[in-house]
Amino acid sequence: MSKSPKPPAALGKLAPPRLGRVFARDRLFAALDALSDHPAIWLHGAPGAGKSTLAATWLQARKSKVLWLQLDAGDADPATLVESLDGLVAAAAGTAIELPMLRADDLTDLGAWLRRRIRRLLQHLPPPWVLVFDNQQELPADSPLQAALAQVLAELPLGVQWLFISREGPPPAFARALAQQQIALFDADDLRFDAAEVQALAQLHGRPEAGPALASAQGWAAGMTLMLLGLPHGATVPTERARERLFDYFAEEVLLRLPQDELQALYAAAYLPGSTGDMAAELSGYPLAGELLERLAAHSLFTDRRGSQSDEGPSSITFVFHALFSEFLRRRFERTHTAPERNTLLRRAGALLVKAGQIDAGLQRLMEAACWPEVIAILLDRAPDYVARGRVEALRQHISSLPEALHAPLLYWRGLCALDTDPAAALLDLEAAYEHSAFATDASADASAIAQLQIAAAAAVALVALSRVKDLDRWLVVMDRHAAPAAQVQAESMEACIVPGLLAAVVYRAPWHPLADALAARAERLLHWESAPGQRTLLGSLALHLLWRGQVDRLERVLLRIDALSAQSLASPLTLMRWWGVGVLVKTLLGQHDAARADADQALALVAREPTLAPQRTAAELQRMIVAIACRDAAAARLHLQRASATLHPDQAVERAILEGQHAMLALLEDDRPAALRLARAAVVSAREGGLLMREHIALINHALAAAHSGEHNEAAGLVAAVFAHPFHVLCVFHHWVGGIVAATSRCSAVTKPTRCSACVGHWRRRRPTATALARCCLPPAA
Repeated sequence: MSKSPKPPAALGKLAPPRLGRVFARDRLFAALDALSDHPAIWLHGAPGAGKSTLAATWLQARKSKVLWLQLDAGDADPATLVESLDGLVAAAAGTAIELPMLRADDLTDLGAWLRRRIRRLLQHLPPPWVLVFDNQQELPADSPLQAALAQVLAELPLGVQWLFISREGPPPAFARALAQQQIALFDADDLRFDAAEVQALAQLHGRPEAGPALASAQGWAAGMTLMLLGLPHGATVPTERARERLFDYFAEEVLLRLPQDELQALYAAAYLPGSTGDMAAELSGYPLAGELLERLAAHSLFTDRRGSQSDEGPSSITFVFHALFSEFLRRRFERTHTAPERNTLLRRAGALLVKAGQIDAGLQRLMEAACWPEVIAILLDRAPDYVARGRVEALRQHISSLPEALHAPLLYWRGLCALDTDPAAALLDLEAAYEHSAFATDASADASAIAQLQIAAAAAVALVALSRVKDLDRWLVVMDRHAAPAAQVQAESMEACIVPGLLAAVVYRAPWHPLADALAARAERLLHWESAPGQRTLLGSLALHLLWRGQVDRLERVLLRIDALSAQSLASPLTLMRWWGVGVLVKTLLGQHDAARADADQALALVAREPTLAPQRTAAELQRMIVAIACRDAAAARLHLQRASATLHPDQAVERAILEGQHAMLALLEDDRPAALRLARAAVVSAREGGLLMREHIALINHALAAAHSGEHNEAAGLVAAVFAHPFHVLCVFHHWVGGIVAATSRCSAVTKPTRCSACVGHWRRRRPTATALARCCLPPAA
């Protein structure tokens, strides 16, 4: 698909720290070496315990190939984390890697999707290598990502190890991995410096005489570092529960020695998640800020120096403060400066981060300063990029962080974010967005029309997902009102947001619409946009449109596309079910029974092994029943009918109409004519309740066949007349053969004699097939 240019990774996010004053802790290196057989190690301890330094020095000493990811709050969005993982592997492998982006369907079983993703990444970067998740505590304990990461551990090959660095122990999602010894713990007690290491640290800082005095720090790395910086040797280091007091020590004994301009530069840099020297200088106004940060990093004073070995020049080096240091600097700045001064710094930091491409971090700073107009403007400008990159959850979180009263301009985007995962919630937002657009006066007429078309298209996708087909009428009116501006849309990204919904509305509610063919043509050009919200709807809508219009050549291309996508190892189970559902229906109607049966069997097998697909059981059984009836296999059809009936939910209106219609065809196949007629009548009622005119038309055909087969010739004649008068029949040439079927069966003079395919009459008299079995005989040539 057309790729959006990837933004730069957050400063310092994808690089390990460049070590300053450190020494080899051979005792702990040996302990970590002993855990090399475990797929993962969980290294945890209090802030300032020396976790990241230990990990970096150990991996450097072992000359391991390291992929280092410093997590932040934005990585709670799965698409953001996956984007970072892809970038790490691509950089380590020295090659570009193009893989499908995370889609909404993938979120239904994130663990399985991530396992498939890691398998693909391993093809580009074979073992050995170590992946470090630094600051793992930034992911919420109940995040689905925690469970997904835990599930991957069982599949990591020998030579690949994951190292989690966290302030906290493993969350509950890792309980099974711990029980199965897939993860080893290395905790705070293991991290404490022993007497020999304390003396080595004192020697490293040029104060060997201070070694005995450091004992009061109880092996805590941060406490000893501060004491070596000049704290009185007799000072008492706070206990673990009161370590925030350490900031006060640091302020009194260290920071007050700095010149005021250097102190202000540190305050400014603390409001950046990572900073180059140039950024620190620009934000603080102190031209030597970069030299100050370099000095702190060289002395390992709570500042990491990050950047790949290939980086050249000071502008490519990123400085990242230790969390303790950064929190302290911000807190002290806010104690010594006014609220307006703080907000000014936050606003400038946010603008600088956005300028540097660090949109998430920039938005966070602007929100802290309550700069709502700037935040809304940035979100409106960047929302299409978030969607194109599959980062809909991150966008939704940003919008939800705004005060409720400010959501109106962004309701469309919030609705779009939920379109594939929560269509009911999406529809509420989209309806509110449309009401807001009716009163908006800050856009041109064409821009307003396009905005309303976008809303209508997204709402149509939600309604199709909710089986509320009758409600599409409201949005078809919007489409008709703005047909002219819609025809002018050329940008693929915009088309990808508009065409799927408008085509779905037309196909499922008004297939005779004059724009149907134009929308289908545009849809065919957009099939490569696999990640756009609502895109899963596009394949099905396009296939059905081409089927009803008899455009078999184009339809075959779409089927090949569906088959190719279904073969992808990264396709999610729910996505596969959607693709196979389309394939079964279309291939059956085209008479490709073996291919349809294969798709239906794959769907059933997938439902059986994937617990998350339990709600799809009814649909899968019905697909297999459709194929069985087309193949005149009454026994198989009866089996799948019973299974579908057992799992049918009362709210599944579409599945109920299909079940009743196919049950009627099975009764005909078994020559139970009274049952066939009764079930066919019920199917018509169900189809009309659902509002899907295509399904209503098919139900009328099945009813006519059942009535004719049962000797109810007058009823059959009336139904055939209704079939011919139905608006769906007028333009959808695929069903023109039905007149011959019913006329040959009923021998009713009131029925118009067949004019399209006389072969149907003889075929029907010889074999008496079901309606769908005649499709191949009578399908018209491609338009």
